[in-house]
Amino acid sequence: MFMNYPISFISLGRVSACSILASVAFIIPIPRAVSSVLLDINSNGTMTSDPGGNTFGWSFSVGSQSITIGALGIWDKDSDGLSGSHQVGLWNSLGVLIDSATIKSGTDSVLYQGFRYETLSSPVILNAGATFYLGALYPTSGDEMVQFNGSYTFDSAITYSGTRFSTADTLSFPDQINSSVNGFFGPNAQTTAVPEPQEAYAIVCIGLLSFAFWRWKRCAARRLKDESLFFNNPEKTAASCHWQ
Repeated sequence: MFMNYPISFISLGRVSACSILASVAFIIPIPRAVSSVLLDINSNGTMTSDPGGNTFGWSFSVGSQSITIGALGIWDKDSDGLSGSHQVGLWNSLGVLIDSATIKSGTDSVLYQGFRYETLSSPVILNAGATFYLGALYPTSGDEMVQFNGSYTFDSAITYSGTRFSTADTLSFPDQINSSVNGFFGPNAQTTAVPEPQEAYAIVCIGLLSFAFWRWKRCAARRLKDESLFFNNPEKTAASCHWQ
C-alpha cells in the first residue's frame, strides 16, 4: 500500500509540471525570427554598369525596431552568375565601416531572390532610428545595377533615404549623392528581426520551470532511496520534496 503513494505522487508531480510547461508555451507564443531582405527588385527597369573602380549603393534609416544584418549581397541580373567578385560594405552615418563581405564571381555565392550573398562572420545590430549606407565596389563593367524605372520594394523595417556613390577606386564610404537617378540598386543585405523583450521573457520562464521540475524530480529520486524513511513515514517523505 505504501509503495503506491509516492509513485502516484511522483507521477502526479510530473504530469502537473509538464502541464504547466505546455500551458506556458501555449499561452506565451515564441515567434520565430524571420529572415528577409532590405531590397527586392521586382522588375529590372534601366540597367547600368560601371566602367570600373567605383562604389555604388544607397542609404536607409531603421524604423522603430532594431534589426540585425546576417549577410551582405549584390544583385545578379539574370541569376546566372557574376562576371567578377564584388566587395560589399555596410557603414554607419559617420562613415565607419561596420562590416563587409566579398561576393564571389560566378555562382559560388548563395543566390536568394536575385541577389548573391555571403554570410558575415557574426551578425551586426542596426539600432532603431539610425541611418546606414550600403555600397558595392564594381571593379569591372560586367555586372549591372538598376538605375531608372525599375520596380522595387523595401523591407517595412527601413525607409529608403537616397542614392549614394563614391569615386574612389577601392571599397569606400558612398557619401556622395546623385539625385539624377532613381537609385544604384546593386548591393543588398539579409536581415533578421531582433526579438522583442517579452519573447525573451517567455523563453526564460519556460527555462526556469524546466529547472524547477528537474530539481523536484532529483529530490524525489533521492528520497525514495531511503527505504526506511519511506516505510516509516511516506507522507513525510513526499512532503519533504519541496524545491530542495
